[in-house]
Amino acid sequence: GARQIGEWIDNNVRQAKHLYALTAKDPEFEPASVPRMSAICIRYKGAELCESESKNLHAEVAQRVEQSGHFWISTTELKGRSWFRINPVNFRTRQEHIEELFALLQQECRAMSRQKV
Repeated sequence: GARQIGEWIDNNVRQAKHLYALTAKDPEFEPASVPRMSAICIRYKGAELCESESKNLHAEVAQRVEQSGHFWISTTELKGRSWFRINPVNFRTRQEHIEELFALLQQECRAMSRQKV
């Protein structure tokens, strides 16, 4: 019932906060803010990219992540900068899935930045 649904939602918020913590520890990434809900925005800042290159990188990486078939994320723009928008809402999502997603984002962002978008 309602209690179970509330537990699922609380778990998704914890997952977003876990992604926030992972992002905050990595000097190549930054979180937009501490998530209050299950939605979180993070961005890759590890390369010397102008904003148009950063926008291309974020869009391409989001597409690659989706094509992996394991995760779906989107991009957004906040205050003129590109971000990944991630919203864990599946009741089956676990912490290790968030860690796998972040590892994939690290891998893809670094690979794309070496190509200089």
